[in-house]
Amino acid sequence: PSPRFAGHPGNNGLSGAAPEVFAWLAAAEASEARGDRAAAQELFLRVLRKDPASVAGRLGFARQLIARGMLAEAAAQLRRAVRAAPAHAAAHGLLGSVLHRLGDVAGAAAALTTAIPLQPDHLPAYLELAACERALGHADRAEATLRRALAQFGEHPVVLAHLGILFASTARPVDAIDAYRRALAITGDADDDVHFLHAGLAAAYKATRSFAEAEAHYRRAAALKP
Repeated sequence: PSPRFAGHPGNNGLSGAAPEVFAWLAAAEASEARGDRAAAQELFLRVLRKDPASVAGRLGFARQLIARGMLAEAAAQLRRAVRAAPAHAAAHGLLGSVLHRLGDVAGAAAALTTAIPLQPDHLPAYLELAACERALGHADRAEATLRRALAQFGEHPVVLAHLGILFASTARPVDAIDAYRRALAITGDADDDVHFLHAGLAAAYKATRSFAEAEAHYRRAAALKP
């Protein structure tokens, strides 16, 4: 899913807008919430025709384009949004997600790197940035990003799982075991995706030639897989 950031405080793109723009935006977001994307798109376009500087309108229109699979067109709208509002976390975050999907990994990493300081409490941005950095061959940067996420969110099992994946992919099975075990200590076996943690542990233990532990976790993963 694409990152959805809250609007940056003091910058909702509505400064000086005509009163009807507020009503159109509210109606557009209500239409979007109930799944009527055609109505939402028309209303967001109405906002932009009246107030081309509306960042909220441009983000809303971009979301409709994304839902229709028109990623390049959405990226163009989002680039306009970040030019108009350089401190708007949502615009940078959504642009990063779209660029990642388009295969512009370096561009995505740049956008997400800008977005995170603007809204540091949005976990998906850290995870996507780390994925981009890993894809670019910067495992050290990916690790630093995930450790920043741990500093921000505490012992979050999803962050720890991503650290486990990173360590496993960079021939650090002992570190992977530590990350997976810390995640499992939080989730227990109740989480829907906990089989993944057991599978990761199994592979990491196998890499350390701890075959009994590997077999135990392979069996646990199989038993828990939905």
